[in-house]
Amino acid sequence: MENTVLTSIRYIIMLLLAGTLAQAAELLQFTASVMPDNTVHLVWSVSSESGIVGFELERSTDESWYQPIGDRISCDLSSIYDYYDHPGLDAINRGNRIDVEQEYWYMLYYVLPTGERVPASEDPVQVSLTMNAVRVTWGGIKAMFR
Repeated sequence: MENTVLTSIRYIIMLLLAGTLAQAAELLQFTASVMPDNTVHLVWSVSSESGIVGFELERSTDESWYQPIGDRISCDLSSIYDYYDHPGLDAINRGNRIDVEQEYWYMLYYVLPTGERVPASEDPVQVSLTMNAVRVTWGGIKAMFR
């Protein structure tokens, strides 16, 4: 029983410490823009990278179920980061049919030294992507012959 209490206290202290560390890194900006080739360019900046070791991104098509995209992005002390997402290309490579017009929501997470992830913001960034149906069809045909 005493061992369980100590474990619970350690866990609570770790959570409080993790929240304090993540508070040191303040998200200044998180934006998304659609490039001419339907790539989504995500850009974010933080006031400090103190208490975090990296960032992770997640994408959703319904603003409720998110899935990870890309690899963990390590802190490099630049304070400004970006990532290029190819949501239409991902759908083609999986062989799924994608909508010609699609909304995407992106969430950014801080990765703490403990491995925990903390949302950098409560609000996701939203973009509207309009895929060229000919390009999607041609991309699907090319993928079949690879």
